[in-house]
Amino acid sequence: MSKQIILEISNVGGLEGQKMFTLSKNTLNILEGANATGKSSVAKALMAVLGIDDRVLRESHGNIWRLEASNLGVLPERGGHRAGIVHANATHAEVKLKEGNVERRVIIEKTGKIEPDKHANSNFLLIGVLTPNSWIYRAISSPNEMRNESIFKNYITKLSVKADKYIRASDLLQEYYSALFQKLNELKKKKALIPNLKKEIKQLEKEIEELQKKKDELIKMIKADNEQKRREISEIKKRLETLEKTKRDLQKEVQSIEKNLSSLKNELKNLESKIKELQEEEERLKKRKENIESELSKPLDFSELDEKIRQLQDERIRLQALADLYYIALDSVKEGYSKCPLCETGNVTREKLEDKLRAIKENISKIEDELRNLARSKEEMENHRRRLEMELRDIKNRLGEVVSERSIIQQELGTKKSEIDNTLQELKDKKAKLDKISEEIKTLNDLLRKENPELIEEIDRVTKLLEEKQQLLTRKESEYITAGYIEIYGISLELDDAIKLIEQALDGINSAKKYALEMAEKIRREAVKQFNNMVQDVLRRIGFSEFKRIYLDKNYILNVQYVSPEGEVKIIQPHALSESERVSVALVLMLALNKVYREGINYIVIDNMYEYFDEYRTNEILKVLLEYAKQENVTILLTRTTFEDGDLRVRVVE
Repeated sequence: MSKQIILEISNVGGLEGQKMFTLSKNTLNILEGANATGKSSVAKALMAVLGIDDRVLRESHGNIWRLEASNLGVLPERGGHRAGIVHANATHAEVKLKEGNVERRVIIEKTGKIEPDKHANSNFLLIGVLTPNSWIYRAISSPNEMRNESIFKNYITKLSVKADKYIRASDLLQEYYSALFQKLNELKKKKALIPNLKKEIKQLEKEIEELQKKKDELIKMIKADNEQKRREISEIKKRLETLEKTKRDLQKEVQSIEKNLSSLKNELKNLESKIKELQEEEERLKKRKENIESELSKPLDFSELDEKIRQLQDERIRLQALADLYYIALDSVKEGYSKCPLCETGNVTREKLEDKLRAIKENISKIEDELRNLARSKEEMENHRRRLEMELRDIKNRLGEVVSERSIIQQELGTKKSEIDNTLQELKDKKAKLDKISEEIKTLNDLLRKENPELIEEIDRVTKLLEEKQQLLTRKESEYITAGYIEIYGISLELDDAIKLIEQALDGINSAKKYALEMAEKIRREAVKQFNNMVQDVLRRIGFSEFKRIYLDKNYILNVQYVSPEGEVKIIQPHALSESERVSVALVLMLALNKVYREGINYIVIDNMYEYFDEYRTNEILKVLLEYAKQENVTILLTRTTFEDGDLRVRVVE
């Protein structure tokens, strides 16, 4: 007789108050009752306690587990339109599932707050539940609502943990790719502006040269009434010409110094970034070094492992000796019942002795497996220690390199700061000299203004325009210098280098994304192959003669090779089948998925489907479910509507 499982529910669905149901473990349990007596409420209670986990509670786009929980009706809806499995007159529902010493428990409040069981696994909702609202049944029955090919591909990806990880990695890589591609376009646009900027600078230089010529000509036009004044004006004009030339030369020198200063500051920033990176690396290495040294300071302790090995070896010797005795007994025992050849008492048969010997040999095999595992554990501990020692050596070497590199860069940094200080002082001196010359030019212009006010006014206008053009030229030249550089992660790079690096990174990301997608597809293909094989196995067990084959093709489209009453074989889409045939196909698919992806989820719930079973094949389906439960150690709950009055009852199929 199977062990019992106790299901306690409180205020679930249409069942108000506390109810208790007893299920038998690892077999088929049929929950029977009339319409509206709470069969689906019990089924949903089991779905909730086994399937609601943190993944279901997480609200995110594409969360198939939460979507399935909502479709199955176990989650409360926001706004209170549906309370999920909470009874209409209650504030919350509670479900307990007791299996031996293990108790599972979930509390669902009408407000939407849920306290899930820590052992729950939302994959159960996808591979252990079959109702008219299950994704499997909807995928094969409602082609307009759920595209067959996309849903099977999506769900197989999500259920195949490794494939899902590869797909999520691919999505993340795509995000990085998009961001870098956008950055690349920005840099290319910036690079495209450089020739235009160069043209603008040349145009400004030409305009400044023309304005300077005009100013010089205007100065030459200045005249005086008498000879003495003419001589004075001539001297002033000569002095002005000299000062203007000196001013132009100084302005060019200032521009050159500012360019050099900008370049020096970029170099300084790069050096500071390198030092910061080395400091962070040094901190990481020192922390890792401390952790390794702390671990290596503790000697390897094999005493516990050695004791386990000794005990297992003793047990193996004992079992081997016992096996030898059974071999002797087998050689001596006669056909049928006879006395034990070893103790001359009781009745034994060859079958009993062979069963005992088989059990002993299995135990010896298990012990040998454990001994091998323990030996591997000892070896792994020693290998781990050797790896740590090698890593420690590498860390010490790298720490020396980091200190040396940082020292060299610190010297370069000091030299660069001195260069910047000297350049700043030189710039300050040049600007002071330029200001002094500009002041002298202003004074001389004021002297000339007395004799030729209108001419001097025109000269002032040209001078002002000249200064504006000069300022604009300085700004454009500064833009031209910085246009050839870009800062990425705190490091200043030349534009061409940055574009080249980003293009290389994009190629690398694209290759990684392609690899991730290929690996995901490979895993999916393996899963589909396993799934298709399992589907055929279930089909053979049930004996669906009209279904020659049910399979997912290379495009993840579900196909049914259907044998017509006339014996004609044709491939059809499952939605074209009758309702009872669709239910049968859904059952086959669910069992196949359960077999492939179960991973410790040892329950199956089938609700509101019994009535659609083919009446000529119901017993065969029940037999397959029973066999599956016993062979796979799965507890199955199947609801069935009866026309008898009375309370719900669980009928165990043994």
